[in-house]
Amino acid sequence: MPELKTKYSKSDRDPERFAGEIKQNEAHGDARARTSLQPNIKGAVTAREYSKAFGDLDLTGLSNELVSQAQAVQEGYLTRAEAMLMVQAHSLDAIYNSLAQQAIVTELTLPRCQGHRLCTSAVLFE
Repeated sequence: MPELKTKYSKSDRDPERFAGEIKQNEAHGDARARTSLQPNIKGAVTAREYSKAFGDLDLTGLSNELVSQAQAVQEGYLTRAEAMLMVQAHSLDAIYNSLAQQAIVTELTLPRCQGHRLCTSAVLFE
């Protein structure tokens, strides 16, 4: 996988902020808007929020890794992407089947209470 070069070392940056650059004569608000629309930035923010089990992850580090992985895909290296999709398929299958089983239990329980709004609410929140 290709390596991303960045001029910001981990020790030089705040893990809570992106180590980005402002273009010449660019207002800070415009730079923030431009940055917020970059796919690697959005992905880094989302990954950080959903990866709390790994501790506080560095936003610029996550962004750099996402750029590196995107570059690998553009260059034809699909092994990681294929593996990720397979793992996600199994994860989503487990979630789907758990919810489907819960729906069956709910369907079997609700007919006892049809027409009774309070009863339906009580069954759903037992």
